[in-house]
Amino acid sequence: MIWLATALAGAPEAAFPIQTITLDNGLEVWLQPRDGQAFAALVVVRGGGRYESLESSGASHLLEHMLFTGTERFPDERALRNFVEERGGSFNGHTYDESVRYRVFLPARYQRDALEWLEQVVYHPLLSQEQLDKEREVVFEERGGRDGWWMRKLHEAGFSQSIWLEAQRLYWPDSMLGVRRIGDDLSLDAMTLERIEAFHAQHYGPENSALVLVGAFEPEVVLVDVEQVFGGLADGQRAPVAVPPPATPSSLPERQCLWDLGIWDQATLGLTCPAVGSEDPLYPAADLAAWYLQDLLFDELRTERALVYGVSADIQGWSDAGYLLVSADMDRRKLREAEAVLLDVMQEHRGGALDQVRLERARQQAMGLTEIGFEESIDRAHMLGATWLAAPSARRMTSTARWSASAEQVRQVFASWQSCTTWRQMALLSQRQAWALVAALGLGLLGLAVWRVRRLGR
Repeated sequence: MIWLATALAGAPEAAFPIQTITLDNGLEVWLQPRDGQAFAALVVVRGGGRYESLESSGASHLLEHMLFTGTERFPDERALRNFVEERGGSFNGHTYDESVRYRVFLPARYQRDALEWLEQVVYHPLLSQEQLDKEREVVFEERGGRDGWWMRKLHEAGFSQSIWLEAQRLYWPDSMLGVRRIGDDLSLDAMTLERIEAFHAQHYGPENSALVLVGAFEPEVVLVDVEQVFGGLADGQRAPVAVPPPATPSSLPERQCLWDLGIWDQATLGLTCPAVGSEDPLYPAADLAAWYLQDLLFDELRTERALVYGVSADIQGWSDAGYLLVSADMDRRKLREAEAVLLDVMQEHRGGALDQVRLERARQQAMGLTEIGFEESIDRAHMLGATWLAAPSARRMTSTARWSASAEQVRQVFASWQSCTTWRQMALLSQRQAWALVAALGLGLLGLAVWRVRRLGR
């Protein structure tokens, strides 16, 4: 076995060193031993929604479901589930745009069992037409049922769509980034077993995936188990599938309005701007700028004016692309005032205004919440799995470096957020409008009735 062991200053680095090991078959193994009683094992595969086409939309998520229905060693779903639950553990799968992740969480004394179970699930599934038909219906249940022809047409017309999905369609209209990972009626109904098998064969190999281990284990001991369990996987020489970098349109609308089918007063105000992806050198500054903006907008919209309950500002993105998403819910009558505040804040900070005290507070908040958020071993395993997907330069970023962007870099980010689009998402009718409509209809019917009575009286 070839072990390419390197010290990895991962995020957060803390007191637990991270090692990376590469097996002969190309499987990267990331290890972070920690104190405690738990053992978290996670396999990350490069094969999410961005690797699909419109015809195969939903394949990666449907395949994720099918991998838990039976393997060469565990012939059915019940045997797979019982093996983990009888040992006091849990498991799950998660499909993203750029990856699919499979994890098992067990007491540390079952680390060998966890590895054997996970290797079976990911690399030795029993894919059958019967399981495809069953899991297809499960996916429809997960997504809230079938849309049907009318609902599809309403979605295409812009009704009941989310701001984040519409923003991705606006920025990258010719990319899979604007398509739901869970698939739609047409693509799921047309999914074939051959397509699922081909997707697995193309993406699920040791050279196109990584194994992340976090928890109570001795690296020297667990690596022996890793070699025995995963070392026999054949390298299929799968080159990572090239994903064309998305191109952002040069001209963008200043405002978009999305409508929901219903009657209520609550509305959502959003703002989006194209931003950099996680592999860009300015990404840490963009991330910190979003934390700063969220803190500032909370003061302006909630503390000072009581226009909203809360507000969020995040960089939504991938390795090569991203966008700023600001959103807040409020009464629709407050939309105009809140939007004016939001645009004023953005304009002011494009000009270089920056509160140093607020910036340092945002930096400390980001660092602290990140550290707290990865306290659980399984959460830390997911974080390391996401880090594996990044470019080598991003992998080496420590948690301290992640938030060490300078004030000048943050100013540069704000200056780059020029082409912003504000979004309003609201119901077709407010409650006041609905009552007014009912009253108008009632008066109209009453007038018609009076007219008919008078006419008959003649």
